[in-house]
Amino acid sequence: PDLDTQLILVDTYGLVCSPNHPLASLPAPIAWSNLAPHVMVSLQKSSGVRANVELHPRVPARCKQPLYEVGSMSSLHPLLVRGLGYAALPVLAAQPLVSAGLRYVPLFKPTVRRRLYIVTKRGRSLSPAAAVLLETMTGAVQRLPAIDGLSIRPVKGDARA
Repeated sequence: PDLDTQLILVDTYGLVCSPNHPLASLPAPIAWSNLAPHVMVSLQKSSGVRANVELHPRVPARCKQPLYEVGSMSSLHPLLVRGLGYAALPVLAAQPLVSAGLRYVPLFKPTVRRRLYIVTKRGRSLSPAAAVLLETMTGAVQRLPAIDGLSIRPVKGDARA
């Protein structure tokens, strides 16, 4: 289709767990293979965050089989706080959990990244409401604080075609 895409950010996956979880004490970064003996907690299979992990050919199969599956980040939080397992999340998605006292540790071997894009129809103008939403969203992304594992891409021009 005739679409324009613009990459706005890239972030790296890490594990999120309770500060008391055994994984929290390992030196960073942690290899995905070290997660195998531990319980994984994950968002639903339909989640884009989970799909990035499941579709990566070098992530071990055990890291694609959560014992617990939840529908939202707010449901994920209490399971992690209670130490029932770890979750694999992009660093930006993990920030509310980290702010609530959980630990984020980067993962590698392989390094898994999430890429977020703005997608618009080529040659079409956005409605005024969509244009304001896009401007607000890209402005918010540009103002994000520096976070290890997060790369903000400059938004070029209008992105409204």
